[in-house]
Amino acid sequence: MTDAWSFAAPFAQPIVTTDYGHHIPPFRTPIPNLWMANMFQVYPHDRGQNYSIALAEKLVKRMLD
Repeated sequence: MTDAWSFAAPFAQPIVTTDYGHHIPPFRTPIPNLWMANMFQVYPHDRGQNYSIALAEKLVKRMLD
């Protein structure tokens, strides 16, 4: 059996405040070998598949460095 998780947010996209850039979570988490990429990190762009793909490419490059 495979575990699965579902997360839901009360908004369709992140709500950007004036200090939003200071609250973006890093790719690397405190858990060894666990990296994270989500729509909060697409800032300053709006949500979109092209930005998600670019974010994934950025994460992979960071993981390989």
